[in-house]
Amino acid sequence: MNPISPGEAEPCLHYGPLPSRASRSSIRPSRGGTRVTIIGGDPPREIRCESNLEAKAAYVFLADPDIVDVLEQPPAVAYLDEDGEPHRHTFDFLLTRRSGERILVAIKPDARARAKNLRALLRQIAAYVPTAFAQKIVLITDADLGRDRVHDAKLVWAARRTPDSEADVAVAVYTSDLAGAITIQDLVARTGLEGRAFLAAVRAIANGRLTADAPGIGYRTLVRMPPTGVRPVDLGIDASAEDRP
Repeated sequence: MNPISPGEAEPCLHYGPLPSRASRSSIRPSRGGTRVTIIGGDPPREIRCESNLEAKAAYVFLADPDIVDVLEQPPAVAYLDEDGEPHRHTFDFLLTRRSGERILVAIKPDARARAKNLRALLRQIAAYVPTAFAQKIVLITDADLGRDRVHDAKLVWAARRTPDSEADVAVAVYTSDLAGAITIQDLVARTGLEGRAFLAAVRAIANGRLTADAPGIGYRTLVRMPPTGVRPVDLGIDASAEDRP
């Protein structure tokens, strides 16, 4: 290996994402099932999802500025059923909010959750969850993960994976004195940065510097400066929450 001479730049080193922190290896998918690995978090790491529905939820969690950690397949919770028989249940995610609150999340298709009366099982398990481990249990189904919600979360994830300070500054400059609304398409045209400006606009929406008039972010989306004191867009969990009994 050649030594680096004085005044020469050091070589650029690229490090891959950290490995998954899941408590178990992803189980073998059933026939027709799928496994999805997402790179997310800070620092970036593998987040291994055991279904497409889990992956959709993961994108939503990663896009939520109030969620600071997303752990897939956290350590199993031991509990006793109604007959006193011991069991172990592995939740799909353990989320940590900025406030420090920790939330266990179960992800299931709505029809299956209803057929198995999953909500009743989760209430039973909640009695055995130490408060130091989690303070809330949430059931999220496909009914909570609408197309626009997932679409916007994926856009935010992609935009944050490709930081671009020049484009961010350009979008900030062109919207600093914005009165009323402008389409993202017109904003992009003004900057002359094409797709870079589009992703910068998405980051601005996610960070609360711009407000979108409707979900389903695209070039025709109207954006405006947010009212004073408005928090960043919340794409996270707000449905089917159950506090521990």
